[in-house]
Amino acid sequence: IDTKRTLVKIYALSGTLCAVAGILMAARFNSVRVGHGEALLLVTVTAYHALLGLQVVFEDYISDKGTRLVVLVALKFALVVAALIGILAVLRIAFGAQA
Repeated sequence: IDTKRTLVKIYALSGTLCAVAGILMAARFNSVRVGHGEALLLVTVTAYHALLGLQVVFEDYISDKGTRLVVLVALKFALVVAALIGILAVLRIAFGAQA
């Protein structure tokens, strides 16, 4: 797995999502503050950090290449889903959704 390429993709996705969230929040609040996108950035960086840590563990302890590939793909999918859920939760809180 090309970690440099993955890192660039994650940061690009994170920046794009923060920009979209900033535009949406500015439209919703009719104002702009610097800290509106920080929670979204935190969620995406946390998911990426978890991916890197778990990837190293799985690569070290799973010897079969096929099993390792399946586990790493499942890990990436699970962390992307978790990050999206976190981002949606932050946006929901920011826009004042009713419980």
